[in-house]
Amino acid sequence: MKIFRSSILPNRPLEVSEQLPIFEGDSIPSGLPLIKILSPKITGEFFKDGDFLAFDGKVEGVLILRDARTDETFEEPCLVDEVITIYDENQDSDDFGYVFPGNSFELKDFVRSVLVSEVPLKPLKEGSSLPKGDESVRVYSDEDIQPESSPFDSLSSLFED
Repeated sequence: MKIFRSSILPNRPLEVSEQLPIFEGDSIPSGLPLIKILSPKITGEFFKDGDFLAFDGKVEGVLILRDARTDETFEEPCLVDEVITIYDENQDSDDFGYVFPGNSFELKDFVRSVLVSEVPLKPLKEGSSLPKGDESVRVYSDEDIQPESSPFDSLSSLFED
């Protein structure tokens, strides 16, 4: 479904409710621990918010992620339920939002962008643990590498009266 900016008037929002096909393969940005997005769905309305276009509703799906510690894949439900601002490439704002240039954009591209932005950089499957070390490999946890004292502690003696 194509969303045309010109068809959304100040007092006439565009209601949408659509189940989309699975996002996988080339439709997933590379470099993320995201394998695919199952059951992507959008419900809500697009409306004018001053000079900007906005969406109020729910974007949801099931993210298939790769665990950062064990490299196993796992499912993580994702729900974004908030007002989302949509900018044209020429609009300038300090607020968070999504940029979709031109007079129109595809609904599936909007849904994919919203869900991909929710992917954690290092997803951890519930209950995952660090791999075990052996003679050739030692695995450290965050607690193992905490400094006992700060290198700046010695500077405090310079300011004592």
